[in-house]
Amino acid sequence: SLSSYRDSKQNIEKCKELLCNLKDKQEKQNKLIKKWSIISASAFAAIILVIVIITNIIVPSINFSKAVKLLESNDFAQADTYFSKLNSFYNSKIEKAYYNRAIELASNTNLTYFKKCQEQISSKKYIFDIDEILLAKCLEFIEKKDISKAEEYYALISTDDSEKIREKYYEVGIDFFKNSKYEDAIKYLANAKTYKDAESLIKDCYYNIGSQQYSKGDYNNALSNLEKVSNYKDSANLIDD
Repeated sequence: SLSSYRDSKQNIEKCKELLCNLKDKQEKQNKLIKKWSIISASAFAAIILVIVIITNIIVPSINFSKAVKLLESNDFAQADTYFSKLNSFYNSKIEKAYYNRAIELASNTNLTYFKKCQEQISSKKYIFDIDEILLAKCLEFIEKKDISKAEEYYALISTDDSEKIREKYYEVGIDFFKNSKYEDAIKYLANAKTYKDAESLIKDCYYNIGSQQYSKGDYNNALSNLEKVSNYKDSANLIDD
């Protein structure tokens, strides 16, 4: 047997030892490679996660904040630019931002910019809330006898609150009527439309104005007003005279 030849046995043992050491070294190297592979994969995953967070959370949040500030300064074009960069996750937040600004603008009577916000709102709850403010402002201006401003607010109301508005016009019209301010009374009662006896009171106003002008000898103007209610009371007799 060759294994007993000279120092073959010793060499065999050395070979076995070297092979064993080589195997251990290879295993350690494989473990190290595996370890660094895991670390590298984890680091890569962490980088990807950071990129995702920055791209999908941090940047959109910054853009949203910028857009809201632009809304507050009434720079709607730039605000829309930033809003357009946001994904659908922000849709409800964007509408809420327009809603909040619309509330501020309606309360501050800045209706030009308010309309821009109103166009962006579709939520029924938001529309209802805004209409409540518009109605309150409309009634407020009727009370202040500012028909022009009241009509501006009324035109912006989405839901039908005409009954409350007609009632307020009627109340102010009655107040003018009782104080013999018939021309002013006509303006408000006309906006009250068919509310209660508004139409009948308008006839009274024209009749009273015409009668007063007739008694003062202002026949042309008296005729103009009495002809509007020619079949009312004794208007026809005054016209014929």
